[in-house]
Amino acid sequence: MEWEFRDWSVEEVGLLLHRLRPLGSDRGSKAPCGPRYNRLTSGFDYLKLTIASYASRFFLISLMLPFQLGTAFYLCFSKRWKAILTEIPQPTSVVWRTLATIPDPLVKVPLALIRQSNDEHKALCVNRQGAFRLMSDGYTIMSHVWAETMAWQSTTGWGPVTLDLRKKGMSLDHLERCIDQCETEWLWLDQIAMPEVFEDMDAAQKLQTEWLRIDIINNLRTIYARADKVIIIDSALLRLNTSSSVDAAFVLSLGYWMTRLWPLTECWLARKVLLKTDDQSFDLDVIIDYLARTINNDQHRYYPLFERLTPPRPTPPWSEHLIAYGDHNDKDSQMFNDICRGCETRYTAVEIDIEPQVGV
Repeated sequence: MEWEFRDWSVEEVGLLLHRLRPLGSDRGSKAPCGPRYNRLTSGFDYLKLTIASYASRFFLISLMLPFQLGTAFYLCFSKRWKAILTEIPQPTSVVWRTLATIPDPLVKVPLALIRQSNDEHKALCVNRQGAFRLMSDGYTIMSHVWAETMAWQSTTGWGPVTLDLRKKGMSLDHLERCIDQCETEWLWLDQIAMPEVFEDMDAAQKLQTEWLRIDIINNLRTIYARADKVIIIDSALLRLNTSSSVDAAFVLSLGYWMTRLWPLTECWLARKVLLKTDDQSFDLDVIIDYLARTINNDQHRYYPLFERLTPPRPTPPWSEHLIAYGDHNDKDSQMFNDICRGCETRYTAVEIDIEPQVGV
């Protein structure tokens, strides 16, 4: 952060931070995204949603019951016995089937569908109704830091929710928030597409799940390269109201997203990367191109930001504007230089990612 703001005064930094929307004082909003993204949904909330779904069915059926009984008496007097058995139940059946299509409050992908997506090398995407589809194009990917968007924030701290809730899947309300922010119909979300290894699995189940995870990881290059766009969802950016793309870039440098290793890979593989703020979206390549055309030496106040933003993007369209310093013009070593520079301030919460059952 000090590098990007080396030529900024304290007052200038203060003015930028004042453009961030306050989080408020809601309990359970210790994570920067606040309760909108990270509030824990309890099992009781799931139970309430399920009860409400069935209660609405019984309520509408009870409203129709007097009319159905009156019609049944009329058909009895008319001696239309067959109609009583075939026609009277139809409205009840229609109401039950219609309300049964209401999306389940929990979204969890079947393992068989994960295997199929791996075999066909397609992205396993989900929509706001919780329906799944295997896709080769026409979908969006959400790039995020799990600590900010997993809905694991309780009123006392952050961490994995209870095992029974994790097994049930993601809350549909939470999924809808993610899809709305990404402004897409079909979303590939690692939190849904990547099966979790649960503590109570036996050895065979853990082995099966870990192999599935490895197959998905090996397919990530294809998944990200085929996506229409990758949307950066970052806690600080979501609080920003601005029409300035440069302001958005500076705020991104303050967020957790810029400190993680996985987003570097996701950004590198993507065809298009968008920064999502509270009210707008900015194309990362357009921002970097503007910076490249603006700076004229490594003393320019935008130069540190330019250096931070360029490593995650391959084959830069702004290369014709690059100034002749550093290693930007060395095409043979550009990728390795970008990787090294891009990882300087990034880390992972897991020192070594181990899949013990398969020995990697």
